[in-house]
Amino acid sequence: GDIGRAMLNYKRAKQLAPRDSDIKMNLEFVERNMTLNEDFQSTASGPLQSIANLTQSWLTINESAILSLALWFLFFFLYMVYRILNKGTIRTSIGYLTFLVILMFILIGASFGSRIIIENTQPDGIVIVSEITLNSEPNLESTTEFKLKNGTNIKLLDTKGEWIKLSTAGFTIQGWVPASSVEIVNVDFLRT
Repeated sequence: GDIGRAMLNYKRAKQLAPRDSDIKMNLEFVERNMTLNEDFQSTASGPLQSIANLTQSWLTINESAILSLALWFLFFFLYMVYRILNKGTIRTSIGYLTFLVILMFILIGASFGSRIIIENTQPDGIVIVSEITLNSEPNLESTTEFKLKNGTNIKLLDTKGEWIKLSTAGFTIQGWVPASSVEIVNVDFLRT
């Protein structure tokens, strides 16, 4: 079958339903059966990606936004209750609960913000042709840097006309390819 398109569609489905076990299993199956160049398939990621990954496997981006907002309102409610109550064990308990809620808000909010930044500045993509050559410049006459196979995960870095500058996992290899040879995973990014 078409490994690249299968990978693309399973990743899109995972964005919509990150807790769906069938999608996870099918995506893992496709990834296990791919034959890629192992020398650049790094799992390295920056601090922003690490923060974004905190909730990506169990919350959609919309659920992260709603949870962040709910925690924000809960924090203010608990803080007002804390300020109204007189000294005692209930006030102390509300104080600890307020602190816990603000920590959760910071964690979820940071993850949500990181996901928004990453999805808008370095969107994920998939190579959808059998093999594509990375060029040093956005034209066919430039130096060939490397070849990527169908289904390779990439990050979009830049666009110039009908060309896309991309990098492989861990930003180890960068180059230009025709835009028709890759697809962006996040469908909302394509509409902007």
